[in-house]
Amino acid sequence: MASFNTKFDNQYSYSLAMKYQLSPNSNFRTEITSTNRTPNFDELYTYFVDTNHNIQGNENLLPEKGYSSSVYWNQKFKFKDNCKGEITLSTLYINLKDKIELATVNIQPLEYKYLNVDKFKRWGIQFNSNLKIHNLHFNLNASYFGVSRTLEDNIKGIHIARPDNDYLYTFHLNSNVNYTSKKWKRIFICVKF
Repeated sequence: MASFNTKFDNQYSYSLAMKYQLSPNSNFRTEITSTNRTPNFDELYTYFVDTNHNIQGNENLLPEKGYSSSVYWNQKFKFKDNCKGEITLSTLYINLKDKIELATVNIQPLEYKYLNVDKFKRWGIQFNSNLKIHNLHFNLNASYFGVSRTLEDNIKGIHIARPDNDYLYTFHLNSNVNYTSKKWKRIFICVKF
């Protein structure tokens, strides 16, 4: 079974989604969406300056423009009455122009200001799994994400540029085990990396 959804609000906003049921226990989804956002009040007009802080808004901020896409797959399985589990695999890609971020514009004294990042890209993949055997629950989650920023601007007369496609990656792994007992309620063991 497949379903499609499309939504066009105006010439700058859209969403296209597809969901397909591969089997009674397996789903596949994909989505492409515009990710436009205007600056909020704080980003435009914040002025928080004292002896310990210097955070300033920026009235010249441009709206963020871009799109995001994602793909998602989920599989549930059952071995016996007391043994079942689930696996999920998903990926995400975001591409923005003029992303709004709070940036350090001076090191000494420390100053922050909201700026438009010329190009911002983020992509990654995530894996989630869980298994339940009687009263014992196992979870394992892993993710690998990369972020790329390109800022070409003059801050206090200094030209700042970062090359395209310079991704910085992070990997996260966590797992937990818990046992449910009527007498002790629940016991947890967690491991994170």
